[in-house]
Amino acid sequence: MTFNRVFQTWLFLTTLFFVFSCIDLGFEYAQPYGRNNVSGIPDKWKGTYILEEDTIVISDNFINSLKDSLAFSDKDSLLIRKYKGWYYLNIKKSTRSYWTVLCLRERGQSLWVLTPEIESEDSIELKPFGMRIENNNDGSIQSFVIDPKITDWKKLLKSNFFSSYELRRVK
Repeated sequence: MTFNRVFQTWLFLTTLFFVFSCIDLGFEYAQPYGRNNVSGIPDKWKGTYILEEDTIVISDNFINSLKDSLAFSDKDSLLIRKYKGWYYLNIKKSTRSYWTVLCLRERGQSLWVLTPEIESEDSIELKPFGMRIENNNDGSIQSFVIDPKITDWKKLLKSNFFSSYELRRVK
C-alpha cells in the first residue's frame, strides 16, 4: 500500500473514530489477531457517502471528510484485515501503545461502520478480554485496552462496545 493510499485511508478512518468516540477502546494487537493483512479497501466502495450531516468521498486519489481533517505521521501504522465478511481497519498512532479498530461491511448501497465506544461504567464487562486501563496525565481514564481471541469477535461485535453508523452512498 502506498503512503498516499495509507494517508487517505487514515484520514477517513480517524475522522470517523474521533467524531464518535467516548473513552477509547484499544487492542493490544492488530485485529483479528493472526489474520493476514489485505492490500486495501475494495474499489467498489469508492464514491460519495453521507454520514449524518457530513459528506465523505472515497476515490482513487483521496478519502476526505468535508467536516474534519486530521494529521497523519509516517510513524503511525495502518493495517487492514478481513474476517468473515468484515474489514478490520487497525490504526496505531505513534503516541499510543495500543491499536484502534474500526469494522466496515457493505450492505447494499451503504457501508456500515462499527466504532468502539465505551463508558467507564461498562468496563467491568471487558474483564474476560484481558482488560487493562491506560490513564491520561491528569489521572483520568484514556482507554481500556483488551486482547481478545479470534473466537471472541462474535461476542464483541454483538456487544454494546461498538456503535454502528451507516455511510449512505450518494448516487
